[in-house]
Amino acid sequence: MNAPNDRAKPDTIAFASKGGTRADQDWETDVLVIGSGAAGLSAALDAAKAGLRVIVCEKSPRLGGTTALSNGMIWVPCSAQARAANIDDTIANARTYLQHELGVHYRAQFIDAYLEDGPAALTALENGTSVKFTLATTPDYHSSQLGGADKGRALSPAPYDGRLLGKDFDLIGDPIRVVLGGMMISSSEVRSFLNPLQSVASLKHVVTRLSRYARDRLSFRRGTELSGGNALIARLLVSLHEYGVEIWPSSPAVELTQEGRARHGCHYQADRRWHPRARLTWCCSRNWRLCPERAVENGRQWCTPA
Repeated sequence: MNAPNDRAKPDTIAFASKGGTRADQDWETDVLVIGSGAAGLSAALDAAKAGLRVIVCEKSPRLGGTTALSNGMIWVPCSAQARAANIDDTIANARTYLQHELGVHYRAQFIDAYLEDGPAALTALENGTSVKFTLATTPDYHSSQLGGADKGRALSPAPYDGRLLGKDFDLIGDPIRVVLGGMMISSSEVRSFLNPLQSVASLKHVVTRLSRYARDRLSFRRGTELSGGNALIARLLVSLHEYGVEIWPSSPAVELTQEGRARHGCHYQADRRWHPRARLTWCCSRNWRLCPERAVENGRQWCTPA
């Protein structure tokens, strides 16, 4: 496990303390990541843990993309969490399940890489960071299918207390599933909120959540008890701050060009332009207009789709 690099850390997340200070100029970095969803922030964190200088550029004023809107759930058979819970499963069973699910779309090379490397990749993402996943109760979509499982493969981001983000809480994209104008509820809480009088435990839980939400709204624009994709983005954000990664919101990429073996993306904000130059560019965005020819002809060298 690599420790955070020894560059000076700001008191708050880098982009929050630098707002509006960048003028038209070149910026040098090792890795430039375009997009701030789970794919982009995970890639940035992995590079930063390896000791590389990283800049993340996001076109929106808030971070997270569609990840912030989602449950943030991932499907990783035979994870460390599953082994700790003594889940009876094998990579071979998961492979069989995907063969039947995908049919003619099954691509052995990619599936094998995903299944064999997925558990280790998840562990590497969690080690030395604030990113944490827990086993979800969700079964495979077709758990009765050959090779299917009714538990142990789906994982959810661990909840996160958004108050710990301070003023940077507002940088997290808004979720979809909210009640009372801004309180997030997880799938496991729906039954309690629909019928809080079904038990003393349900009533206590709902009252506790509502009390916390009322206090939150005195200082924040919405509830701070984060779950799902919101929690994942918050945990990634905290981890990137710890490893000294710079994140630039409201910075859409307008083009990618190449100079020798180096790449640099041209970004803008309002009427300003700046040019981060990097040895490696990861495009974790759906904006293929940046490099349409290279995305098809030489995708591995230029872009990694989210």
